[in-house]
Amino acid sequence: MENLVSCPCGHPLSNHDFEGCNGERLRRCPCPRDKHAALEAAVDRVQKKPAVA
Repeated sequence: MENLVSCPCGHPLSNHDFEGCNGERLRRCPCPRDKHAALEAAVDRVQKKPAVA
């Protein structure tokens, strides 16, 4: 599931840990969310703007 859900920063949940988003291999993402916060943000984004109406 961690690779199927993306944080609003664009990276999957598997890239997030207690320090935030690891981003890409060579550069860390500025997103401060841990896995729990990233999942909540992804759910909030879908609830506010569903992909299919």
